[in-house]
Amino acid sequence: MSSARHHAPGNPEEAQILEADSPPEPEARLEALQQENAELREQLKRAAADYENYRRRLQEDAERRKEMAAEEIICELLEVLDHLEMALAAANASAKCDLPTAIGPVMAT
Repeated sequence: MSSARHHAPGNPEEAQILEADSPPEPEARLEALQQENAELREQLKRAAADYENYRRRLQEDAERRKEMAAEEIICELLEVLDHLEMALAAANASAKCDLPTAIGPVMAT
């Protein structure tokens, strides 16, 4: 004869152990999953915002580099223009040089 024994916990510690071994209630599982979902969504929002800030900084840096490069080129061209103007002034002072005729078209542009 087989006898089925159902063990009724005799003290509260045994009841807690039995409850810990049993699977979680569906409502508790649902609540835990919803909490995890909310946390993951928050992480996603932060990651998206971080990426957008990173992309914006890259774009601003690229614009700054373009402006700096253009500024450097302009400064170099102004230096060349200054030298041409000085050469033209020196050539005008000397009647022997035909430099104004040579660089006149360059200065006109």
